[in-house]
Amino acid sequence: MKCHCCDKESVWGCEDCKGDFCGDHLVEYIPGREPVYLCPDCIRRRKHRKIFLKVLGLLVTLAVAAKLARIWHLR
Repeated sequence: MKCHCCDKESVWGCEDCKGDFCGDHLVEYIPGREPVYLCPDCIRRRKHRKIFLKVLGLLVTLAVAAKLARIWHLR
């Protein structure tokens, strides 16, 4: 099978999208204990998801803090 990014022979598959890639296009990503081999698109998706979840958590925290401040102000 051929790599999705070039004409080289694929050696591994991306563990997220299951696409076939050569060793030049797979990146060893270590989110926890064991390394995971991902293609560049899946690495980007994971990083964007991580940033999105942090921003979402911050917005929820601010919303709860604003609600609590209103409640305490009414007492």
